[in-house]
Formats: sequence, structure tokens, C-alpha cells
Amino acid sequence: MLTCRLTEEFSTECSETNYDYDVVTFHIQLYCSICYLCQVNFHLFADDTQTYSHCLPSYVDSMVCQLKRCITEIGHWMSANRLKLNADKTELVWTGSRHNLNLLGGCFPCLHLGDDVIEPSDHV
Repeated sequence: MLTCRLTEEFSTECSETNYDYDVVTFHIQLYCSICYLCQVNFHLFADDTQTYSHCLPSYVDSMVCQLKRCITEIGHWMSANRLKLNADKTELVWTGSRHNLNLLGGCFPCLHLGDDVIEPSDHV
């Protein structure tokens, strides 16, 4: 199995930085719903999120498409709510056993998100 883990950081575009607890809870629930519908896993911590999925080496391309579709949907939702996905702080990491990583031939797919290209990192 291989894991592709994408770490994102959210920022707000509005001047109001003290969100109401109910508003934050609502945003978290929407984020979780989008990930659930896209069938990807997630982990939330403060303003960082991790969106990830697991697959066999032969399904890497389809997993990249699945993650791209999910992050694109999250980006649309964020734009509509005056939030922003900070592509400069977004990281893409591939993990797996040495054998499975070698099956990719050292060529780990990047992720294209609109005009941004997220290149895989070799460290966390």
C-alpha cells in the first residue's frame, strides 16, 4: 500500500479573524462532508488539515485524480466562504514500504490544483 498525504493550511480573506464557535464547527462539518463524499481520509488540527488516501501502486493515477477532485471541491467551498487554501504551504508526501515506493520508479506524481503544481516532498 502507498499513502499520499496532502497537508493544507487555511487562511481567511476577511478582516474578522475571531470566528464564532458555531461558524467554525459548521466549516469543519462541511470540510468533513466533502472528504467523505470524495472517499478520502482526513485529519484536522488547528488551521492545518491532512487529506490522504491509500492505494496499491497500480492505482496511483486514480488516487491522484481522486485527491485532486476532492481538493478542488474544497477550494470551491472555501472561496464561497471567504477562505483560502494556501498553496505555498501545501505539501504532498508519498509514503509506503520501500518495495512499493520502488515500484513507482522514483517518479512520484505531483498534484495540479488550478494554476498551482504541488510537487511531492521527500521529507515531512
